[in-house]
Amino acid sequence: MKWDTPSEIEKIFSRNIIKGNLRPQKTYINATTRNTIENIINNETAERLNLIGKTVEVKVVKENKSFGSSRIKVKYLVEDKYIGILKIYDEFFTFGVSEIKHIEKNLENGEIINCKVLSVKNNIVNIQWSFSNKDRFRFFR
Repeated sequence: MKWDTPSEIEKIFSRNIIKGNLRPQKTYINATTRNTIENIINNETAERLNLIGKTVEVKVVKENKSFGSSRIKVKYLVEDKYIGILKIYDEFFTFGVSEIKHIEKNLENGEIINCKVLSVKNNIVNIQWSFSNKDRFRFFR
C-alpha cells in the first residue's frame, strides 16, 4: 500500500495501536527513499516481464548432485540471471520422461540453446526449446 503524506501514515498507526497507555508514534518516511525502492522493484519486474515471448540464450549448467554420486543435475540459466524450467517442443513428436532424460544427458555443460520465454514467476522462467530436425538427428541417431 502507498501512503503519500505523514498524516495518512499517522492515521494507520493510530488505528492499529493496542489499547492501553501507548501513544501512536509519528513516523515519517522519506519520500525519495520510498520512490527509489519502488523504482528498483518496478524496473526488475518490468525487466522480467519484457522477457515473455522473446527468444533468449539459455546456458546449460551440469552439476553433480552429491559427492561421489554419478547423478548429474541439469540447470538452465536464462540470460545468466534467472533459473529456467525447460519444456521441449517438437511439432511431430511428444517427448516422454526417458527421451527428456536422454536429451539432458547428451547436452554439453556450458552449451547455449535458444529458447522462447513462456512465463516468469518468482524469478523462475518457463522456457520452451523448439526441437529442430538437426537437434532430433543429433540426439536420436
